[in-house]
Amino acid sequence: MKKITLALLLLGLSVFGTAIYADVTLKTKEEVQGTWKLQSATNSLTDKQPTDREDTWVFKDGKVTILHIPREGT
Repeated sequence: MKKITLALLLLGLSVFGTAIYADVTLKTKEEVQGTWKLQSATNSLTDKQPTDREDTWVFKDGKVTILHIPREGT
């Protein structure tokens, strides 16, 4: 089950990887390390209405952990 979850996470990151905007330009992978707050996202490249997000992504030791993933109704 962990392999499927990891595969889906990597697929999701690769799909949204082309539509990510950051305030800073990252030059090395060490600059990615740390905690990142996701503020908004769109469902597709053509979606005009961004969705507010509340999740936090933690990059540490080559792994990503997503905290506080909003669920419907919470």
